Amino acid sequence: MTSRVPLNVLRTFATDCFQATGLNSKDSSTAAETLTGTDLLGVFTHGTKLQGGGYRTAAIPRIEREGPA
Repeated sequence: MTSRVPLNVLRTFATDCFQATGLNSKDSSTAAETLTGTDLLGVFTHGTKLQGGGYRTAAIPRIEREGPA
């Protein structure tokens, strides 16, 4: 079954989840915006993998390279 959630609700939820694991507010918002942005593009395969160790909450996010989408 598919559920539709308003974008602002999903972003707030994702931000709160990142913050609950120790990621700071700014980086939590950035990560949540990126993940929900991929949902808007129809890419649902990314997931957060946060509890499974897919992210380090002490890491400092950075842009590795920029290019066309």
